[in-house]
Amino acid sequence: MGKIICPLCGVYTSFNPISISKGGHVIANDDGDEPSSHHQIVKAYTDDNGKNSNYGILKCLSCENRFIVQKVMNDWVAVYPLLHNKVSTHIPEPIKGEFEEAYLCFAAGAYKAAICMCQIALEATWQQQKVSDLKGLLDKGSISQRLFKQATQVRLWGNIVKHKLVSELATKDEVEQLLSYLEKVLDSVYVEDKQLDDLSRRLKQVRSKKDIASKKKTPTQAINLEFMKNNWLQITNSFRGEGDQGNLDARLRHACEPVSLEGNILTLGFFHEFHLNYINNPKYQVILEKKISDIMGMAIKINMILTPAQRPSI
Repeated sequence: MGKIICPLCGVYTSFNPISISKGGHVIANDDGDEPSSHHQIVKAYTDDNGKNSNYGILKCLSCENRFIVQKVMNDWVAVYPLLHNKVSTHIPEPIKGEFEEAYLCFAAGAYKAAICMCQIALEATWQQQKVSDLKGLLDKGSISQRLFKQATQVRLWGNIVKHKLVSELATKDEVEQLLSYLEKVLDSVYVEDKQLDDLSRRLKQVRSKKDIASKKKTPTQAINLEFMKNNWLQITNSFRGEGDQGNLDARLRHACEPVSLEGNILTLGFFHEFHLNYINNPKYQVILEKKISDIMGMAIKINMILTPAQRPSI
């Protein structure tokens, strides 16, 4: 079945087919017996009287939820629910809305529209920052040289789509790459500094508390574990761009959570063995320990265990 992004948990992972429909008939399922409810759901999404359609219901191996996909050319695309990208509230309007619209166009398979919205959001960003172009963002220090090159790709692709007749459309992978470039730019301009400020401010607040003496854990342990749990989303966001596929943040965000902090040893509980085996290797151990140590202001060692959790199904 290959790999696609789950529209429910956002993890790029493998999937188990629950049922596949072609021409309105279920041709594969995971139970051996044809499930009528699956057949009706798939049939409702067929077009052209079901003659040329190819749909399926997949089960994500990460969150264990089910969703509907359609085969477009050689790719499987989620058609329900649509992939929803959570955009940081630190990004101001109208840029936030334009970026969300770009992702919506991408999820619907409107790749040219997605590229156009990316360019619109990018231009609105440098205008909001009161500079005349991308070079202005670079000179201002809002983006790095690497981000400048990536943002330039977004701008150039937007120009081609908007102003020239092109016989070949951008592929799904190319548009997804442009979206990731834009997200990195927006994070650099609007999100990362504010998240770091929020974490630093929160760390000072919890360290100044005096009302935890009666707890069984020592004050430092209780405060820091509470801090890790309450700010796990922001902490995992700091890993964006890390890992072999640049999605270490998503793997951590949906696959594990802090379960204990004893001294300087932080234990992460993983819900599925699939993700535990992926993360639990020396190269990721170094990345995790360094970044979390920087955030916590103390040397942290990471321990990883399997803590299976019940997940809701649809």
